[in-house]
Amino acid sequence: SDNLPKGVDIVFNTNKENTGKKTDAMKKMEIDPKTGKVDWENPFKSTIKTGSDLKYSSRFYTDKDGKKQQSAINIVNEQDEWSKWATNDTLPTQFLAKQPPALIQSQLKQVSDSQKARLKDIMSISNNTIKGIMLNNFAESCDKQSVHLKAAGLPRQTASVILPGPNVKEGEVFAPNYKNGEKIALVRYPHGGKFEIPILTVNNNNPMAKKMIGADSTTAIGIHHTTAEQLSGADFDGDTVTCMPLNSRINIKSQPAVKSLIDFEPKVAYKGFEGMKVISKKDSGTEMGKITNLITDMTMIGAPVSDVVDAVKFSMVAIDAHKHKLNIKQAEKDFHIKELKKKYRGSANAGASTLLSRSTSPTYILDRVEKRVSEMTPAEYKQWKEGYKIYKNTNKLSRGRDGLYTPRVQEVDALSLPNTNYTIAKVNKLTKDEYNRYLKGDKTVLINKNSQSEEAKRANMKSAFDLTSGGSKKNPGYLPEALYAKHSDELKEMARLARKEARNLPSDVVDLHAKKQYKEEVESIKNKLKTKEINSIKEKQATIDATLA
Repeated sequence: SDNLPKGVDIVFNTNKENTGKKTDAMKKMEIDPKTGKVDWENPFKSTIKTGSDLKYSSRFYTDKDGKKQQSAINIVNEQDEWSKWATNDTLPTQFLAKQPPALIQSQLKQVSDSQKARLKDIMSISNNTIKGIMLNNFAESCDKQSVHLKAAGLPRQTASVILPGPNVKEGEVFAPNYKNGEKIALVRYPHGGKFEIPILTVNNNNPMAKKMIGADSTTAIGIHHTTAEQLSGADFDGDTVTCMPLNSRINIKSQPAVKSLIDFEPKVAYKGFEGMKVISKKDSGTEMGKITNLITDMTMIGAPVSDVVDAVKFSMVAIDAHKHKLNIKQAEKDFHIKELKKKYRGSANAGASTLLSRSTSPTYILDRVEKRVSEMTPAEYKQWKEGYKIYKNTNKLSRGRDGLYTPRVQEVDALSLPNTNYTIAKVNKLTKDEYNRYLKGDKTVLINKNSQSEEAKRANMKSAFDLTSGGSKKNPGYLPEALYAKHSDELKEMARLARKEARNLPSDVVDLHAKKQYKEEVESIKNKLKTKEINSIKEKQATIDATLA
């Protein structure tokens, strides 16, 4: 800012309480639980730009005595970084599935049409070696898209950093990237419901906002504090939203903000207590994924806003449970998450119930690799030529962190676990007979288990319709599921056809004269690639060293 009071170097735009201590508004450095000391290699668990990475700023400045000093501010992103984010070009299911079917269909069709055009371009390549590589890469991209189900972004959609707009009125937004008077919708992820989508009118005639944000800013917008509150209590510390301009063809549906959600402060309501076990970062992320899927399922089923709000409140606790040491177990009870699962999924322990939440849900399969052609049966080879993938199990055994193979059950002292029963044994893959033998001292049942891999459910299903709540193409469940399932199957089929084309291409004839003539050039390119790889490793280490400097 250019208008700081005399003697003030930094102003904090935060929703945290003003305690009079600037450190209370700052992010605390992470303590390594093993050493009890700050992890100086990455104290904030965030990627901080080094001096060589910065284009518009500097990590150092010259003080009044002419001495070089390191800035107190760590920069994570600069002004052109957000324009490169995937959220500028795509729409995730957690948002689009809650919108009208016509918009879903339109944005999915754009992805499909784009892939068809890309395939057509690849097929026009005359060099079969290059064409084969391009076809296989295309097939892999289609397979991934068929799982993640991201739709095409809307025209002029951008990711923007939100800032407190000086003198910006409620219901308005200072957004130089858009036209005066234009309506834009703001969406923040993770996205809970339509009641979290403010529809704002662009007003760029604000002298103070122009001075603070810039009249030509393409990556920042200024909003009223009530808008931030509607966006799941967004902060002005680098939080971003996706801006979506509306017109006669693009109509984003929203609902009024929910007051109980605006007033909800998870860090206060669910502050941890002395001796409480803090959820791990990994488990916090897992819980966030689960509740996001539940919200998507509930919205599609038509759950009342009150139920969705409870789930959203729990998600607000889950996302910060590890970072701010929140009492997630109490939040789960207060927002009756198990009851919501039972109500909308049939069981408190039930998992994802619609295609949109099931598609990326993990499933565990035995470790496998694609078969070599020489290992295939005639029937398998025929399938392979048609573009299908043919696998074989690796039969690898699972190793634990200590390098030892993991047994199917952990040996336990029966006296220390009085509640040990067959339910626990079932979890550990023992049959009832094996469990009884184990209780009698037979250790032969404690054999090693084959190693498993985690894969998305959709990746292993022939048709996405099998993952819908209805379970079939005839009965896909809800309309958004049917639209996404059709789209997913189209992408899978494109992937198969691309592989089929690649596997049936005639080999290019090697020009032995050209191979000999350009031998030195080929070796030179190989050496340059090797040097680039080595330099890349050195640059990564230099970045770490610079961060510690």
